[in-house]
Amino acid sequence: FFGDKDVNAKVEAIQNALDEQTVTIGENGEIEADNIIAGDDYRVTIEGHEFIVTPQTDGDNVGTLTLTDGVNIKTSLVPWSSSVDMMRLYSGESYDMILRFTNIGEDICRAMEYELTLPEGIEVTEIGDSILASILPGTTREVELTIRCGMISDAFEFKTIEINTVDIDGKTWQDSVSVRVNKEP
Repeated sequence: FFGDKDVNAKVEAIQNALDEQTVTIGENGEIEADNIIAGDDYRVTIEGHEFIVTPQTDGDNVGTLTLTDGVNIKTSLVPWSSSVDMMRLYSGESYDMILRFTNIGEDICRAMEYELTLPEGIEVTEIGDSILASILPGTTREVELTIRCGMISDAFEFKTIEINTVDIDGKTWQDSVSVRVNKEP
């Protein structure tokens, strides 16, 4: 990821200027931040690149943060209704969600499409169009989808949905979103 050099990530709570921490990026490219509040927005800064992420649950994997100039796409998954708590998704149930594609770069993302790879136990029963058109810098395209959570054996399991996006120029981004599925209400 960064060779032999140690690289730090600064994690700041947007709603609380006093909540700031610096963490070292691990050998696998992952960072772990402590005392994160689910549902709050955080600014993550890595080597001058800023990302806004919103962990939905404790232990949430917020996906891949790509360090690139020009176009840069970040995806997130949020419930369609504010009454749905991402910490309380249950096996055997279906949930209406919104998959967000945000251009956090400086250039227009032209004619983008996406493809999902689902983990075992997650099924998409309804989904919008896979063609997102162009995305201006700082703007978001949304896709409505319904997911069904299959049966699990543990008290809860994190399920990661892989997202591959490609623009008309052939530039690709790999990202992921995760959902926490609980066994019983």
